[in-house]
Formats: sequence, C-alpha cells, structure tokens
Amino acid sequence: MSFYHDLTPYYEQIFPANPKQIQFIQSYLQSGARVLDVGAGTGCTAEALASMDYTVTATEPEPSMYSALQEKESRIATLTASNLAMQQVNQLQGEYDGIYCIGNTLVHLNTRDEVQALFHDVRTLLRPDGKFIIQIVNVQGLEGLEKFDFLPLVKDNFVFDRKYDLTGEKIQFTSTITAEELTFTNTIALLRLTYADLRVMFEHAGFHHVEAYSDFEKTPFRESGQALIIVAE
Repeated sequence: MSFYHDLTPYYEQIFPANPKQIQFIQSYLQSGARVLDVGAGTGCTAEALASMDYTVTATEPEPSMYSALQEKESRIATLTASNLAMQQVNQLQGEYDGIYCIGNTLVHLNTRDEVQALFHDVRTLLRPDGKFIIQIVNVQGLEGLEKFDFLPLVKDNFVFDRKYDLTGEKIQFTSTITAEELTFTNTIALLRLTYADLRVMFEHAGFHHVEAYSDFEKTPFRESGQALIIVAE
C-alpha cells in the first residue's frame, strides 16, 4: 500500500482548494474555457473550476486519489476524471484553453527529459493562445541550506510534517502523517528546477511568452521567494 494511498483521507485538509490560486487561474481563462488539470490529486481545484463556468479534465494516476476524483466527477457534469500520469497526457484528445500543473507536482517527474517532454505535450494540447500554468517550490530561495522543514500542519485528527534534504543532486522530500497511534512516512526524490532551467524548457517546447511570479497575487518573481509560478503562452 503506497504512502499516497495512506495520504488520501487527509489530502483535502492538507491541500484544500485555495481561493487565490483559483482566482489566479481564472484570470487567464475566458468564460466557458476548456481546462486540463495535470496531477489533480483528489480534485479540489478541478472541482471548484468545474463548478463555475469551465469544462475541466483532471488527471491523477494514484488509484485512491483517482477514486476520490471520480466521486466528484459523478456529481459534476463538467468534470471528467482521467487516471493518466503526467507522462501520458499525450493520450488525451482535443485542444484546451488552459492547462495547469500546481502544488509542486511537476518536480515529481523522474528526469528533466520527462519535464521537457511534458512541455512539448502540453504545447500540442493547447490552443494557439492557450496558457500553461505551473507552480513549484522556488529552490533558489533555499540556496545555501542543507535542510528545510516546513512548519507542521496540526489538525484535530492528525499532524502533517514536511522536510527537505537539499544536499544531493535531487531534493529528498520526506513527509509524515501522525494520526492517533499511527505514523505514515515517505521519502521521494524531487527534481531541482530553477526559473532559468524552466525558461529554457519552455522556449524549446515552442512557448513564446513567459511570465513568472512569487505568489498567486502576481508579485513579480524574486529569487528569495518561496514559490515559483510560471504562466507560459
């Protein structure tokens, strides 16, 4: 049984739909837009957008999270659930007005080549004026650190901890859930991607306009910021 299966019952308390995040995505979409959520988790953001005036396809390969996504699909006519992984989005049909990959999902890919391939696939799926939005942790803001711990998230029924080990070529990301007398821990290697790295990848994939921000309020990107949000056209 995977850690992400164990995480699923707590996922929406840890990563609820973020109103600022949703407003940010909306600011790049026209009414009635066709949207793709890549790596949707249990689908909180996809559900929020599909409940508005958007037609949303949401992909999530983790079986337990996909099951939660399917439950939302059963209630919302404008939401379609797919169990495709990021490396498989080229199997989707049609064109999208907007595609987003948020919540530090992108760096879960195994190699930079896989990121580049995803960017090419997204470019093929987008309409000519479509927007691709990504959000990751800004590793430049952690430069010089060997370790970084997020503040624990304390809820009534569990505690969620996240830690970064920055000493290797890849970042070792350890997350732990403590619930009653049970503890679930997982460590995964994340890609170390900077704004400069991603700009080059976007250019190679054929995107001609790139904007970068440090938060969902559209503060211009700064290397010391915690987040890196990019909108590519």
